[in-house]
Amino acid sequence: MSKVDEPHDDEGMHLTAPVIEPGHTFASVTDKISSLALKRRTPLGWFIGFAISFALAQVLLLTIAYLVTTGIG
Repeated sequence: MSKVDEPHDDEGMHLTAPVIEPGHTFASVTDKISSLALKRRTPLGWFIGFAISFALAQVLLLTIAYLVTTGIG
């Protein structure tokens, strides 16, 4: 009899810890995590910082375009 054909006991091999605590469901965990990103308003400072960064990126692109069209000489 080969090792494949030998009977074996599977009990105890599939013991795992619970994924979520009792009293919670996968939906309640998902709602709790997603509420952080979906319900919080974006701060005004983020928009101001984004506008400044966007303006600086536009200046960079403008200077590169100017350099390409006029040359370095």
